[in-house]
Amino acid sequence: MSSPYPSSSNTQIEYSDSGISSEFPGMSYRGTEAAALYYEDREINGVMYRVQNATYNKFAGSWTLVNTALPAYAWEFGTNGTISTLSSPAGTTPFTTWTNTGAFTAFPYVNVKAFGAKGDGVTDDTAAVQRAASALIPGGTLYFPNSSGAYILTPNAANNNNGYPGGPYGECWAVSIPVFPVRIAGESRDGSIIKCASNGFVANNANVFISMLFGIQSFTTQGAIELATLTFDGNSQNQTWGTLAAHNKFLPFFAVGNHEATGAGSSLVVRDVVFRNWSMQAYANYDAQGRGIETFGFESTFVSDSEFILCDTPLWLTRVFATDYVEFFVNNVKIVNPQRSAVYLESCGNLTMTNVQAQADAVTSPTLSGDGLRVSGPGSGSVIENILVTNCRFTNLQFPLAVGYGYGGTVKDSVFSHISAVGCGGGFQLDITDSSCVNTGLISDGCVGTVKWSGFTVYGSHVLNDAGAMDKVRLYNSVSVNSTPNGFVVGGEFEIIGGSVKGNSGSAIGYVNGTAWPSQPANGVIRGVDGLNPGGLLANQPALPASGVAYVNNTNYDCTVFVDGGTVSAIEIGAQNIGPVPSTLRVPAGQSVALTYSAAPTWKWFAD
Repeated sequence: MSSPYPSSSNTQIEYSDSGISSEFPGMSYRGTEAAALYYEDREINGVMYRVQNATYNKFAGSWTLVNTALPAYAWEFGTNGTISTLSSPAGTTPFTTWTNTGAFTAFPYVNVKAFGAKGDGVTDDTAAVQRAASALIPGGTLYFPNSSGAYILTPNAANNNNGYPGGPYGECWAVSIPVFPVRIAGESRDGSIIKCASNGFVANNANVFISMLFGIQSFTTQGAIELATLTFDGNSQNQTWGTLAAHNKFLPFFAVGNHEATGAGSSLVVRDVVFRNWSMQAYANYDAQGRGIETFGFESTFVSDSEFILCDTPLWLTRVFATDYVEFFVNNVKIVNPQRSAVYLESCGNLTMTNVQAQADAVTSPTLSGDGLRVSGPGSGSVIENILVTNCRFTNLQFPLAVGYGYGGTVKDSVFSHISAVGCGGGFQLDITDSSCVNTGLISDGCVGTVKWSGFTVYGSHVLNDAGAMDKVRLYNSVSVNSTPNGFVVGGEFEIIGGSVKGNSGSAIGYVNGTAWPSQPANGVIRGVDGLNPGGLLANQPALPASGVAYVNNTNYDCTVFVDGGTVSAIEIGAQNIGPVPSTLRVPAGQSVALTYSAAPTWKWFAD
């Protein structure tokens, strides 16, 4: 059907039963649709009616039964947001008054247009959407169909709880969602747009610091809040911020899970949603922020297939109490021009972040941090565990990864895999222990960084270290770049095997503790590293002898030999068969090595 409820005043519209079911599924007329197939939507003096088996005569001001053998039923949507069910008996026609049969029946699926929302980008739909939300049962869906414009909502300072749970900061909202669990969904994210009204931000109010479109709160009920196939537009370019305080926030919604219940299982699910224009950056101090999503007290948060455009902090992931167990999953997300941190993980771990792209341009994001992922602990000496970041790309941000270092806490038992950072001026700030980094481009285009690694293993990666501390760190076949002459600051056991080390100018010089590496250290192993080993890559590489013929290492160095390609069936060092064929060999000075092969490999010798 092309004509949504309500109709214009004094116009009647007929619907078939099948039409009602498809347009407004779940919104039945007391279960008798099969008996009477005539329906009418009507607005009279600001009161909206949805009627079964009766039609309105505007000249007589009365209702007439369509089938006199059946009663008539109606919903009445009052101007104050109340919803009543009405009836009139069979055989009584015409009639001018209805019998109120009691409170409305709540519905599992509510179309906001059935409650008067226009979605034309001009009309303020706050009251209509509130009527629709008030008609939901727990677990119901608040549905926003595609429309010609946006659904305009205005935060109301009167909807103020003067402090969100456990904190001192007042919040207000446009629409209160009174049930939990709940699903807020659209038909498509390009056609179902929910937009904050111009000047909708509540400024200069002593009781209100946080303005948002939806308020959803539950402390005792299990279940989920789901947002799907929508766009939330903060319209930040048309807001008046007034004099901002440190804790002013601007949000599409504020959802509170039942964090205090043990094993509650509350979750927030966001899929195929666009969050755009939630930024106070042009007017704000650093602590006043617009956010796309802020979690609060959910055991699990899932964000997938979504996009964040010009939000100060698109994803703020946090817990309420230190005893809360939380998990966060962020997958297939694109973030454009974050003004603060693209993803901020506060005082908790258990983050899995995959296939995330965060990028900024110099015009839109000229001044502030613009981090990729920032992880902050609850305080000095704290430990944040179980972070998995893989297949992510950070472009033109200040700090692509700011993990632990300088923000309270150390990240432990985590994996950073297949990450690239391009044009990020601030580089990496990492305080990581007992973790690994796999096939990761950790620097590009002039990144610098401060790195503190302990028990950290890096495989096949591009690693930056600028006067950072290394303790029990292992780098394998990696490119390690020292951006200052301080180079690696090494403490404790470590291994650097394969790959290369470059100095600040790109020369093949490896600096350790402020000086070029003088000799093999007692507390570490360095093998086959171009630019860091004392001898480095041998200038005169030995020719590969014939199959089975021994070559004696006469370089006066213990050497690491990398064998690549060919078909090698056996290797002997010092006339001793070393068993399965390795690709990396240790050949002490004066010792011999022989390779048996059917197809010749290549080898490279590095002096240790």
